[in-house]
Amino acid sequence: MESLVALVHYLEAFTKKDAFRVEIHWTLFNQPFKIMVDTLWEQARPFMVEDVQVYCLSPEDLLFHLCIHTAVQNGFFGIRFLCDIHNTIRYYQDEIDWEILFHLIASRPPMESRESCLSVARDWLATQVPEKVLEQFKPDDFNLELVAKTKEIITKDTNPRIIPENIARLWMPNKSFREKLSIVLKRIFLPPEMLVKIYHAPENSLRVYFYYPVRLKDLLVSHSGTVWRMLRGDKEMQALMTQDNRVSVLMEWMKSN
Repeated sequence: MESLVALVHYLEAFTKKDAFRVEIHWTLFNQPFKIMVDTLWEQARPFMVEDVQVYCLSPEDLLFHLCIHTAVQNGFFGIRFLCDIHNTIRYYQDEIDWEILFHLIASRPPMESRESCLSVARDWLATQVPEKVLEQFKPDDFNLELVAKTKEIITKDTNPRIIPENIARLWMPNKSFREKLSIVLKRIFLPPEMLVKIYHAPENSLRVYFYYPVRLKDLLVSHSGTVWRMLRGDKEMQALMTQDNRVSVLMEWMKSN
């Protein structure tokens, strides 16, 4: 279990017919975001659901989570996530402490992803984000072209992450051969702890290393069709690749600051 906690931040969803889908999280995000879970609990707010007291995130923690989820984990795919941000701000309009949110965001770079979410939400959904807040969040190298790309990505009806991120990065023109080789090797030679999780291999056993050839086989089976379509110039795949590269460029700019 300790190995699992080090690699992911939630269990696979529990599903049951005619019941809500349930996911158990022990933190909000994977690395590199460090979340003080004890602080989240201290700031959480109680409310009642069918006579049962439960807790929700504070408005500032909730907004922070939604912005990260929209930009980093979902690559700005779809307007639904912006609607979540808009409705959260509308509901807590008179309660949000923007100064707390700013310090929360500033302590966990990159800030650009959160600023982009708030800026686009205000432009498109008339979300009530104060101008002084956007100015405070805006990075020194703020790039309007990248904001335009963010809006373009949101309006696409196809999720660019249909193509795995690491495969898309192999086709980025600004990547050197050494960088591309490093991407390939890292995807094959995962940490042993991750192989244990993926293949249910015995922990603390040398047998886990025999799963590296299995890992290579699985990657070839899973992605050879995608790679072949890209190599022969498939138009649909090229369109997806162009879209995915836009997301990757945006993500790398955010991570570089």
